[in-house]
Amino acid sequence: MSQESYLYSIPKVDSNETLYGGDPKFLSEINKLCETLIGQILDQLKTLGRDEVRTLDFLKLQSQQADMSHLSETVQRLALQTRT
Repeated sequence: MSQESYLYSIPKVDSNETLYGGDPKFLSEINKLCETLIGQILDQLKTLGRDEVRTLDFLKLQSQQADMSHLSETVQRLALQTRT
């Protein structure tokens, strides 16, 4: 799917929709690029989610030690934030 026309144009300059708009090869290449980009973003989000869980688990363990009890309030706040 491509946009038929754009709101802005520059007189006497061929725009991208004129140059590439309906070219199947161009659209295929853009689709591949978008698929790759979205896949990489999703992979990063999964990694961040796993790291967040590991960090929270580590802080929970640390907060159980006598000299680290000040972390327990932080752990509770983080646990609430990750649910929303």
